[in-house]
Amino acid sequence: MRVLVIEYEPIIRMDLAFLVGSMGHAVVGPFSDEDEAIAAIEESRPDAALLDYILGGKTTSERCADILTGARVPFAFVTGHQRNLLPARFADIPVIAKPFDMTVLYGFLSQTEWQRA
Repeated sequence: MRVLVIEYEPIIRMDLAFLVGSMGHAVVGPFSDEDEAIAAIEESRPDAALLDYILGGKTTSERCADILTGARVPFAFVTGHQRNLLPARFADIPVIAKPFDMTVLYGFLSQTEWQRA
């Protein structure tokens, strides 16, 4: 499964990419910039995505989330912020809280993989 990763913090970005890869999935990215991630989505649609919601305190990953929603690509927000910070249109999107537990991350990706089968 190809998993797009967007994470602003470099150490967390590397850790998240490593964990996704260690689960046997191909990592698309990882990206810290939403524009780069959107270009990757348009070039080759991923099977799932993990999105940091707030990218550097300046922007969010909302545009990317909207594109993934429209393309019917399952994704989760990986964030240290409260769910109520997310816009209402993302109320049904899974949230994996930072610091993330690998079993929660594994559960999301396993369920996504099962839904694709």
